[in-house]
Amino acid sequence: MQKTKRAAYHHGDLPRVLLASAVEVLDERGPDGFSLREVARRADVAAAAPGHHFGNVAGLLTAVATKSFEHLLADFARASEATHPGRERVTALSLAYVRHYLKRPGMASVMFRSELLNAADLGLVQARNDLREALVSAVQSALPASVPQQHVEDTATAVWTLTHGHIALGMQDTEDLTRKIAFAVDALLSGATCSTGKKTKRS
Repeated sequence: MQKTKRAAYHHGDLPRVLLASAVEVLDERGPDGFSLREVARRADVAAAAPGHHFGNVAGLLTAVATKSFEHLLADFARASEATHPGRERVTALSLAYVRHYLKRPGMASVMFRSELLNAADLGLVQARNDLREALVSAVQSALPASVPQQHVEDTATAVWTLTHGHIALGMQDTEDLTRKIAFAVDALLSGATCSTGKKTKRS
């Protein structure tokens, strides 16, 4: 492994190697046990190398989080292509997020740890916005056209929160997880539709 990493360094690919090492550390120690020194040790480079390329801990973690958002957005795209617009698609995106977290726990663990990241980083902001737009678009396709945009946005947030809750509960990728997420997504979308109908009748 050392030869591979040294070769990558000499070919100017050190940032990629450092990112891979950072993910290894996050997988094993989580964000609270993360350090640039450990990343450098695993990449077999000087202790100052991570700081030279990413500035500081926040800079490297921001790069990891951005890459995680990009991976998840690609997962969303594949899930969208495989499903029809509507509730099935919203469920598919929710499951894609759970599977992303299970497959890449280290990367996913820093995606929403704003206190550890450079929150104003343009790449991170764009990646987050792109992901949210994909989810909002899926939710919008599952709701009647009469639902106000703010309700669509709020429902998308609720779907995301619900999905993350399944991760926090330690659920695994099984048929039971698929059933539970599908049920919860259906309940949220039905609630948003009913709530809009009630308000329309009252007005």
